[in-house]
Amino acid sequence: MNKLIACFEKPDRFVLVNEPDMSYPYLFNYIEGEAWRTQKAVREALTHYFDTGPGGYPGNDDCGSISAWYIFSAMGFYPDCPGSTVYQIGSPVFDRVTIQLNKDYYKGNTFVLETKDNSAENIYIQKAHLNGNEYDSPAVDHNDIISGGSMTFEVGSDPMK
Repeated sequence: MNKLIACFEKPDRFVLVNEPDMSYPYLFNYIEGEAWRTQKAVREALTHYFDTGPGGYPGNDDCGSISAWYIFSAMGFYPDCPGSTVYQIGSPVFDRVTIQLNKDYYKGNTFVLETKDNSAENIYIQKAHLNGNEYDSPAVDHNDIISGGSMTFEVGSDPMK
C-alpha cells in the first residue's frame, strides 16, 4: 500500500495518460478502509487532467481509453479489471446520470445514479444506497446495473478514514 500511496504523493508518478496507470486510483478500493483514497485520487485526476479550455483533454485518446476513463469516473464507477463484472466506485462528478438500457438485451429500462450534496469539496462517499437499500461495498456488479434501478451516493467533505 505504501508504494501505491507514494505513486500519488510524489510528482509525476501517477500519469493518467499512461494507460497502465488508469486503474491505479481504484486500487485503494481493494484495501479495507482505504476507499476514501480512491475517491480522493479519482476526483483529483478528474479536475487536474480535464477542463473545458484549450488543452483540457490529456494525451492521445487511444481508441477512446481516456474518454472512457473520464465518462465512467465522472459517473462514479470504473471497470478496473478487464473480464470482471465488477466496477470500482470512485467519486461521482454528476448530480444525476440516467443510463438508458436497451430492452433487447437487458432486463432493466434505466439505471439512475444520483449524488446528493455534490460539490468540489464534497468528494467522499458518506453513504450509498442501491435500489433503496444501504450499500457499503466500494464496488458494484454489472448485473446490478443492467437489471435497472438506482444507486444514490450521499457525499461530504469527511474522508471517513
